[in-house]
Amino acid sequence: MKAKIRRGQIFSADALIALALVVMITSIVVNTSGDVQGEISNLLGWYERANVAQNMLGVLVNSPGEPANWSENVSNSTVYAIGLRSTYGSFVSYEKILAFIRLVKSNDSTVKDFLSNLSLDHPFLLELYLGRWSFTVNFSWISNGSTPGTYLLNVSYLSARYTYPSNITPKSVWRSVAYVNGTLTADGNLTAIEREIDRARWVEYAGRMVSVNVKEYPLNLSITGNSSMSRMILGGVLGYSLPSYATFTVEVPNETGYAVFTAVDGNVSKVLTVWKNYGKDVRATVWEEENGRAVPIVTYLGNQTAVKVPWRALFGSGVGSPVSMWIYANGFSGTVSVIDNGNIGTLLLPLYDPMMIRLWVWEP
Repeated sequence: MKAKIRRGQIFSADALIALALVVMITSIVVNTSGDVQGEISNLLGWYERANVAQNMLGVLVNSPGEPANWSENVSNSTVYAIGLRSTYGSFVSYEKILAFIRLVKSNDSTVKDFLSNLSLDHPFLLELYLGRWSFTVNFSWISNGSTPGTYLLNVSYLSARYTYPSNITPKSVWRSVAYVNGTLTADGNLTAIEREIDRARWVEYAGRMVSVNVKEYPLNLSITGNSSMSRMILGGVLGYSLPSYATFTVEVPNETGYAVFTAVDGNVSKVLTVWKNYGKDVRATVWEEENGRAVPIVTYLGNQTAVKVPWRALFGSGVGSPVSMWIYANGFSGTVSVIDNGNIGTLLLPLYDPMMIRLWVWEP
């Protein structure tokens, strides 16, 4: 006798098989979906990391800021966005860099909020490298045998060498800005920050070579001790001929001491030495490099507190020549002042120099 097959039994078996297939397919889809979501999340995280440094550097370098002339009035109420591009050309503004650093050092809240938003609140380190002049001056402060108790300042050797930004070591960074642990700093200790970068979960880097319009000109400058050594105090290009009446004065304390300045006059390296013996008049001598030797060109005699020097004595190469002046050494305990009498700043044009910008953004 044949057994009867009930339709309910067949339906139940088919249903079980279908249910098992549905569960299996659903499980595969769920697992695959989780893997895809994970891959998408990783991709989005990578995209964010890969672009934050480039985007941040692009905004700083390609934008003049808001307003475009923000460096002319840096109060909190007028600066909405920091940009370093010049208002008048496609180069980076030297003045805006200096204004930017001053704002960071003054703990300006607008700048901090702007930069933290730009970096998506990630820590970052921004380094700026300008071309660097290195001077070697061998000078001696020796006793004057013919006049006991007095000294003479003599220079025997002078050399100058220019290094392009791309060849400068990290220890010679010109300016830096860092945002670490919610604190924004400028020109700080980079060693501790570099340790933070070494410990980071990920680090993204962006770098760019740009052109910057360098023009340094303080009308009056005070020098105390050796804290300002190797600092450029004047720089640019002579746009006009120097008149004979254009001079500067070096004021010194009434004590025995000396100050040494270096200068670049077109392709010629020079040294200005200023020295004084107590109770005597101040003297200044301009020296010029000749085959590695320092040759005295001219000496000026002042009074007991100051000496006046023509700008032409330092910068005589003519119109279109790049010129710069640097502090090299200071042997006075009191304050030394450099005062421009002929407003040489109006005769200077910017010098367009290369500058390397490096930026690191990371996740602690």
